[in-house]
Amino acid sequence: MKIKKMIFKENQNLDEIIKCLETSLANNEIEDKKDKAMLLNTIGILYLQKAEFDKAFKAFSEALNYNIEIGDKKEEARTLNNLGLVCKNKGEFDKALIYLEKAVDINEEINEPIEVARTLNNLASLYQDEGEFDKALELLEKALNIIQFDYIPEKAHTYSNMGLIYYSKGELDKALECLKKALDIVELFNRNEDKIKILNNLAKVYEDKNELNKALECLEKALKTIDEIPYDDEENKDDLDEQNTTEAYLEKAFRYTKEINDKEQKAVIFYNLGTIYKKLNDKSKALHCFNEASKIFLEIGAKSEFEEAKKIADEIKKEISNENEKFIEMIKELDDIFEDSLDSKEKLYEIILNLLKDKQKLLNFVFDLLPKAIIDTKEKERILEKIKDEMKNDIKLMIKIIGKIQEDVI
Repeated sequence: MKIKKMIFKENQNLDEIIKCLETSLANNEIEDKKDKAMLLNTIGILYLQKAEFDKAFKAFSEALNYNIEIGDKKEEARTLNNLGLVCKNKGEFDKALIYLEKAVDINEEINEPIEVARTLNNLASLYQDEGEFDKALELLEKALNIIQFDYIPEKAHTYSNMGLIYYSKGELDKALECLKKALDIVELFNRNEDKIKILNNLAKVYEDKNELNKALECLEKALKTIDEIPYDDEENKDDLDEQNTTEAYLEKAFRYTKEINDKEQKAVIFYNLGTIYKKLNDKSKALHCFNEASKIFLEIGAKSEFEEAKKIADEIKKEISNENEKFIEMIKELDDIFEDSLDSKEKLYEIILNLLKDKQKLLNFVFDLLPKAIIDTKEKERILEKIKDEMKNDIKLMIKIIGKIQEDVI
């Protein structure tokens, strides 16, 4: 699962903020046209986050009229960029292209190179959605050439987008190269939100390369980074909640969308961790991660993502339950063998290896039974060699098994 914009249609807090901002406009509480345009852009962004594209388009269009009326070229370009993003989300390629290209032209006219680079990134994303990867890469190369300094955040954004396009093309080594460059820049500037997204995308590339331990490392690092993001103290938050001014609601909108986005990313990372652990057949950890993901998705109103994570968690629960039933049968079979004084040692060895497949729950059980079951030291050594050979690809588990058995042999 990639980090993407979630749909928060049933989020009452977001609806309350939008309603209050719209009321401020309707009651003419704001006289300055530049402030009105800013407020309309904020409303448009909130509607865009809720995937209410027509309402977002209306708000951005009204903001654009104010930008043009007061001659604010920089804000006009930003609003055109927002209109382009709405059309992109609606699948209206031609309209999105017109708005984004016009935004580029204005930013070039007023000499705003960073804004040009940002809009070129959005244009590249538009072409990427259409499957025109080479055109998208061409635009991103142009963006890189515009950015004069090597270590600035917008360069990281561009490298990150290049990595995603190379990933879409199946060129995984080039994708890794670009994403690593992006990660170096954001770590230098302590841009944690960007760092989390890049680590998540790096994990996806490593997963496709079947380097699952590296994927886990990236996701664990991303999860740790989210937990380290500082939030405003509760006292300031409570003070803000008691205010009903337009400025207070704008601040609430900023804080609330940031909080939602952080939770969204955390849920996606838990989901991706669950996917990796599932591939590694670590069902216990996979179940934990999918449960955590589903709880957060439910909290932020992402219904389809919640249902998907919960479905996978339920499937894993069922698998664990079935394995537990098999485990009980194996224990009964072991008891029968013990009563026969270990006449069938090959069968014992086969059952032990089956038990070892569930490393998390059954390992201690096996450690306790194996020394008791095998009286003869040479027999222990023979089975030990078999287990060592069987477990040669799992060094940590092999060391645990050897250490426990050798304690009893010696």
